[in-house]
Amino acid sequence: MSKIYLSKKYKYNGKSSLNLSKSQKNAKLEVISNFKKGILKWENNNCRCSVKKDLLICTKDCNGFNVRFV
Repeated sequence: MSKIYLSKKYKYNGKSSLNLSKSQKNAKLEVISNFKKGILKWENNNCRCSVKKDLLICTKDCNGFNVRFV
C-alpha cells in the first residue's frame, strides 16, 4: 500500500457511523458472535483492477465492522 488518507471518521473504532435501531444492534451482535464462534469468516478479495499500489480509503464500514476499502 502506498499512501493512507484516513480521517478519524473512517478509521476503525468498533462504532457504527449510523444510528442503528435495536433490532439492527441485535443483528450486529449476532454477526459478531458468529465470527467469534467460527461460523462466519472474513474473506479477502484482491482488487480486480490489477493496480500495484493501493490507496487505503477506509478501515470500517457504516455498521462499525473492521474492513479495509482500497
